[in-house]
Amino acid sequence: MSEKKMGLLPHGSRIVIRLPEPEKKTAGGIILPESAQEQSHDKYKAIGVVDAVGPDVQDKRIELNAKVVYEPDGAIPMTINERKYVVIDESSIIGVLVEKN
Repeated sequence: MSEKKMGLLPHGSRIVIRLPEPEKKTAGGIILPESAQEQSHDKYKAIGVVDAVGPDVQDKRIELNAKVVYEPDGAIPMTINERKYVVIDESSIIGVLVEKN
């Protein structure tokens, strides 16, 4: 029997942010142990990808797969299906990253 994958549907104006995978190598090619990989995800690297949006989110730029910068204070960390996420309120979004020419 296959194991079902879980997801989180946020309530109200909450947003689920998928955190980037930790770096496994340094720029010089040194392979990092898992303990060092976890440390690279500190609270000051507050950039992630929107994975789910609550029904009361007002800003239409906050959509699935948007890359956002957010205020890490008050973020609720969680792991789902071995991936790292944070849940934040819409008011914690600082901005949406866009490509610029």
